[in-house]
Amino acid sequence: MVRKSHYLLSSVITCLTFISTLDAYDYKKHIPEEYRQFLTDNDQGDKNDAFQKEEHYGPFHLADKKVHKLKINGPASLEHVKVKDNLIINGPATLENVDVNKNLIVHGPLDSINCTIHTLDVMGPVSMRDSVIKKKTKIYGPLDAVGTKFEHTIEIASDSISLEDTKAHAIRILKNSSKRQKPQKLILKGNSIIHSDITFESGHGIVIVSKNATIKGKVKGAKVEYFG
Repeated sequence: MVRKSHYLLSSVITCLTFISTLDAYDYKKHIPEEYRQFLTDNDQGDKNDAFQKEEHYGPFHLADKKVHKLKINGPASLEHVKVKDNLIINGPATLENVDVNKNLIVHGPLDSINCTIHTLDVMGPVSMRDSVIKKKTKIYGPLDAVGTKFEHTIEIASDSISLEDTKAHAIRILKNSSKRQKPQKLILKGNSIIHSDITFESGHGIVIVSKNATIKGKVKGAKVEYFG
């Protein structure tokens, strides 16, 4: 009987410790400090949703699945996954062959390969390869994109943006925090095409353009340099 009581007590303590660990996961450490002020409640759209979303605590890996709605607190790795609704990741995210039919929200670094995303919202550095973003993109952090298509406007706060063989409708570079004194720079490599305007809110941007890249709109608030 005593042994059973000890076992039960031990199980309760283990469970409470696990719950405490989940609650204590600090995804904000993955977000550049100057962008944390922009954090919002990413559950706002879910509060009145009758469909119970899946919620997991990382490290979390998912492959070859179809899900309705998914929220992950902690590092996440997804492969060949289709998300019918929103995908929210509070922590570093690695996505390969993932389709998100609504919003992808990431608080932490995002590494995306061959993904199709409806709307993208990231606080942290972003690396994208061979992906498509159908609607608006909002990023607080550096962006490195190769072979990617942004069908709507990219709105970004960063001093480092690199697009290679990438297409975008328009780019709006937000004024950086006063803590960031480095000049904001956009590099267009390879056969990149910007179909509309490139606008720097600061008025002191730099756009570096390769000989095969094309800007069909105007460049506002930046000087343009060419290479290659």
